[in-house]
Formats: sequence, structure tokens, C-alpha cells
Amino acid sequence: MYIWVVLATFLAAIASYALAPRSDYREITVEPLAEAHIGRIAKHHRFARNYIRVREPFTESTVLPVGPYTPEMIAENADSFFNDVDNYETQFFCFERTDWSRSNDPLRCRSAETAKYIITYGEPPQRWVNQKSFQSDILLPTADYIGAIRSLLGTNALYGYLVPIDSAVSDTNLSGSAYGVKLLKSTIAIPKPITEDAYFQNNCINSGRLCMIYLTAI
Repeated sequence: MYIWVVLATFLAAIASYALAPRSDYREITVEPLAEAHIGRIAKHHRFARNYIRVREPFTESTVLPVGPYTPEMIAENADSFFNDVDNYETQFFCFERTDWSRSNDPLRCRSAETAKYIITYGEPPQRWVNQKSFQSDILLPTADYIGAIRSLLGTNALYGYLVPIDSAVSDTNLSGSAYGVKLLKSTIAIPKPITEDAYFQNNCINSGRLCMIYLTAI
């Protein structure tokens, strides 16, 4: 009797190898690894956003203005709090809504006539880069990474990858930018002053690598 039990167990184990894998196998085994990476990026970005929101002198009642907010200032504080995010940078931009020129005046940046953006960008680990996309002009994240964005941040997340876009001025591209962020459901234009920033160009546009971007207006 014991021999038959052992034999049945052995045959069942062999038969299990012929079974099709679970349809959600990658969703429950691979995507969580990508979610862990994306979660660190999101926390880094939100910390920088909240750092600006709390300290920016939006009202005249502020006794001591603490601007301007340079990339170095944000990096010094954000990186000291989240030092486990490699290859990512966070910058703050303030520019005039009329001609999209950059402004570094903290008093001017408190005005409603200026637009203010926080942008976090960088290269994800190679395991999340779609290797087939190296044959095209645009590097893409893997399907697992995209699925992790959807699961962790939702379908309306402002986190995506750099893509070229039509630079004609339109209702969705007021500054005439040549680059945008490909999101899960749409593509949004990156304000032109950001794309013209030398640091952003070197580390994102002209890097030759997949550049993931989290862009938020504040």
C-alpha cells in the first residue's frame, strides 16, 4: 500500500510539470519587485513636492521667505531622507506663464502668474528596460514595469517615460515643447523650459538610456 502511495505522489509530481503556468504568475512574482522600485521613486518625488509646498512663501503673511529652491537644495534634503534611489534626480522649475521664461525670484514664484513644476527623472535598473526597444528610436519599459505602475500608482499616474512629441503650440502643449511623458492613458507635454535645461538634457534627453519621469505641477 505504501508503495502505491509513493508511486501516485511521484506520478502526480511529474504530471504537474505539464500544467500551464498561472495566468497571473508574473503579476504576483515579478511585478512586486518593480513596485518596490517605483515606490521609492514616488516617495522621493512626493517628498520633494511637499518640501516645496510647505516652505514656499505663497502668502504675504510668511515672515521669512525661504526660496529660491534650487535643484541642489531639494537634492540635499530629499536625498538625505531617501538615499536608496539610484540614478534619479529631482528638480524644481518656476517660469512665467506668458512666455515660458524661467524665473529664479522666490517672490515672483509665489505669484499665480508663474507655473511651478517638480520633476523627478532617471534610469530604472536594466531588468525593467525592454531589450527589444533598443532596435527602435524610443527605449521602453518592460510590460511588468508598466503593470507595476498601474497596480501601485493607478491608471492616472503622472509617471511615465520620455518620448518625442509634435512641438507645435496647442491646447495640450502650450510651450511648444518637443518632448513629453508617455503615461498609461495619454501623453503630456513637458514644459519647454524643462527640456532646455542643460542638466535635464544631459541626464535624460541625450542620455541614450530609458528615462522615466514623474512630473507634477504645484
